[in-house]
Amino acid sequence: MKKIEKLFLLNDLKDQDYALIQDEIQFEEYSEGTIILKQGQQGQKFFMLVEGSVEVILEGETEVRLATLKVGEFFGEMSCLTGEPVSATIRALEKVILYTLTKEGLLKLLEMHPKLMRSMLDQLLKRISQSNIRVHQEHLKSTVLLQSASDQAKKYGKIIALSEGMKRVQAQVEALADATCPVWIEGEIGVGKEFIAHRLHYDSCRKNGPVLKVSGLEFTWEEWRKKRTAAAGGTLLLSKADQLPAGTLKELLDQTGSDPRVILMGGEPPAGLPVEIIKVPPLRERREDLYVLIKEFLRREGVVSPEQGVSGSAVRKLAAYPFLDGNVEELFQVLHKAVILSEGATIQAEHIRFDHRRRIHSRPRIGLALGAGVIRGVAHIGVIKVLEEEGIPIDLVTGSSIGSLVGLLYASGMKTSTMEELLPTVSWRQILSITRPTTGLTSNAKLGRWLKRLIGDPKIEDLPIPFACVATDGQTGMPVILRTGSAIQAVRASTAIPMIMKPVHDNGKFLWDGAMAHKVPVHLARSMGADIVIGVDVGLPTFKKGTIKNLYDALMFPFDILQDSLAQEEMELADVLLKPVADASGYSFKNVPIFLKKGEEETRKALPYIRKVIAEVGEA
Repeated sequence: MKKIEKLFLLNDLKDQDYALIQDEIQFEEYSEGTIILKQGQQGQKFFMLVEGSVEVILEGETEVRLATLKVGEFFGEMSCLTGEPVSATIRALEKVILYTLTKEGLLKLLEMHPKLMRSMLDQLLKRISQSNIRVHQEHLKSTVLLQSASDQAKKYGKIIALSEGMKRVQAQVEALADATCPVWIEGEIGVGKEFIAHRLHYDSCRKNGPVLKVSGLEFTWEEWRKKRTAAAGGTLLLSKADQLPAGTLKELLDQTGSDPRVILMGGEPPAGLPVEIIKVPPLRERREDLYVLIKEFLRREGVVSPEQGVSGSAVRKLAAYPFLDGNVEELFQVLHKAVILSEGATIQAEHIRFDHRRRIHSRPRIGLALGAGVIRGVAHIGVIKVLEEEGIPIDLVTGSSIGSLVGLLYASGMKTSTMEELLPTVSWRQILSITRPTTGLTSNAKLGRWLKRLIGDPKIEDLPIPFACVATDGQTGMPVILRTGSAIQAVRASTAIPMIMKPVHDNGKFLWDGAMAHKVPVHLARSMGADIVIGVDVGLPTFKKGTIKNLYDALMFPFDILQDSLAQEEMELADVLLKPVADASGYSFKNVPIFLKKGEEETRKALPYIRKVIAEVGEA
């Protein structure tokens, strides 16, 4: 009785009471790791711990450790009394000594000491309460662990970082992986924000913990609190965080603290939010990574030799496309279709298709891609004029260089008749000013002020007709798609001719003329949702000897040749390509009437073909 008296259940027993149950008490000993009771078996004993400790485990898709029981505690009471299967497994954590009672002995004990029943119930209720919380936590964690396993199956590999932008992202991930501060991963749809979030998790000391995600679109405090508890020791992701008010974001960060580690994903974060920011560049600004991404996708698709799986023409076609709808995710969707179309052979350019789903019974969306060409771009006005007169709708406009200027005027609501009257009155002095020759001979700041007097200062996203234009990053040579923010600033950037004009500074970038990246932005129009793209190329293919008559011609001679060599493949992808090229200098405003007329003439010639394309696409 010496050891028995140490147990709270029996320490009040008198010798005569013990004599009544002593025949029911058995001494049992178990070594470390031994299963004492197995979940689901029929229990016939009541166990009291005399020495050592045991763990209580709920078995399922994952093991849930409910509790640790030590000397003086008990288990098996419910199964012993009711005959129901054991609800949890009991395993020895070390050498264990137990005293056990049969059902008859336990009933005798409870009958002799009613207070003992209350004491047992108190302990039992406390344990059940703690276990219920633990079961809830572990159930959620098991879901998370299964999700993590699924995530790993998707192979969150290394960050592909040949481009400068992704090298910066990689460096930030390495620096912040083991930190406890919240991180905001900023980027467009499909750039890989969740991939970066998982890399932060798997590269950290929390890598063996759970990863759980909450959506900002369907956010509730109840879900957040439950998953915050379940993700303890791991990472909690909040997708579409930019959909929540700044106050809500601050409150949830304050409540969560550093465990679990919180990673938010979305567009631009609210000002003043206490987070570290990792900005993931869009695919169009990381073209150095494109070929490696293509090979990685083909490897996942089971292509035996990814290096031989795609042709150079297909890669060039992919490199020219801006992937506005989904960036890397959209690239992989296009490649998936290409693998199917190629039927196991090398992917060629014709297998690369940028299809957009059109609503049933809706007419095709028509996009106008207006190309570069200095004053030759006045021909764009003639093109638009004829399309309007013939009732051919223009649903969206993209532009490069002079094409961006005409495109903005049209997208802002200006009538073609007003443009026809306006442009012949313009001179270079009205839109350019001489500057100190550092990065350019002139500045087009005057162009911005001139446009502001005409159309105000609209944001691109507020224009009546969807509009976007192209500029070129002066440091990387990569195209920069401008489709939000100041429309005038965007056009200034798209028309800033290198050497002649200073670059336009925008968000830390030095932007020059879009013609160096996309002379006729056909792909941009397609990516914005056009079912039919009418491309307008107003640039001359080459200069002939003897045609360099002034400084502008001399400076623009190599520039025009460069434009032509970069643009041919993209222009061929237009559904309709108009070439209203007049035999006149593109650097004199005196030739405006000639270019206007040429735009009208070429469009009228092409009307039968344009209508045919619209009819064919509409029937498809």
